[in-house]
Amino acid sequence: MRLMGCVMDAGQTAIFRCYVAGCHGRQSVQWACGEWRPVMARERVQQYVDSDGSHVMELADARAADAGDYTVTASNEFGSCSATATLVVKTTATLSRSAPLQDM
Repeated sequence: MRLMGCVMDAGQTAIFRCYVAGCHGRQSVQWACGEWRPVMARERVQQYVDSDGSHVMELADARAADAGDYTVTASNEFGSCSATATLVVKTTATLSRSAPLQDM
């Protein structure tokens, strides 16, 4: 099992995709962020099995707070395996000034 990391601008959709090879029978796939904090499907997160059999997690409108390590774990009656990838969310810095600039 392999999981690729993502580097993207804030506001884009992060897509993590993995294919569980050699896994026969019924399998359970769980997604986690950081120290095994489960990622649950919610307004910005979708988890599904694609038509090619790969497991997909989409995180819409990526924010700086979403950055970090994401782990997918597949398990069945024979055991489990995991893969981890990093999400990097690039944000643009906004400069502000409290006083006018002066020539020196």
